[in-house]
Amino acid sequence: VFEAELAETIPVIHTSVAGCRIIGRLCVGNKNGLLIPNTATDTELQQIRNSLPDNVKVQRVEERLSALGNVIACNDYVALVHPDLDR
Repeated sequence: VFEAELAETIPVIHTSVAGCRIIGRLCVGNKNGLLIPNTATDTELQQIRNSLPDNVKVQRVEERLSALGNVIACNDYVALVHPDLDR
């Protein structure tokens, strides 16, 4: 029911990241781009890129704290990042 209501407003993409279906913890993004952990497979990366508009950049990030959605909060104007992120 929730997905059907959401799909009326924004596109819903069925995917996994690093074989995990709980993708909100592993990726973070806004209207300009999406960061995913380097553990995401090439197939997952390609599926995500093909599902998003061309102007949204998708980038794999090599980071020890790979649950990017847990350590970065962002919108289109600002980002708050965990102090232990490598960069």
